[in-house]
Amino acid sequence: MEEYKLGPNGSMIYCMEFLQTNIDWLINKIREVHLKTGTKYFVFDLPGQVEIYSNHKSLREIIQQLARDINMRMSALHLVDVSYLYDRNRFLSAMMLSLTAIVGMEMPFINAITKVDLMKKLGKPEMNL
Repeated sequence: MEEYKLGPNGSMIYCMEFLQTNIDWLINKIREVHLKTGTKYFVFDLPGQVEIYSNHKSLREIIQQLARDINMRMSALHLVDVSYLYDRNRFLSAMMLSLTAIVGMEMPFINAITKVDLMKKLGKPEMNL
């Protein structure tokens, strides 16, 4: 960020472009892990910045290349904090982010509510979900 004078969002976009340019590195690492361990499942933890899902093509192209070159079948899991159920605006915001990612990533998608144990303390949400 300091070297290229980028903020958080610009840095994420730069990283996606860098990974796309160097996709062979990622493909080789996946193949190496698969050969050593036999694992068929990989988890890619992505940041929540909507720019990499909506306004930019690198992530979608990375996903397409992994599917094409090493026959990776993928789905996305969007984690939404339970506190979003208690505020209509925050909930709508989370669902819009989810929809943006679904359209941008073009893959099966699951929304999951996290930290549901907090509902004991927070009570029942006003929204009837």
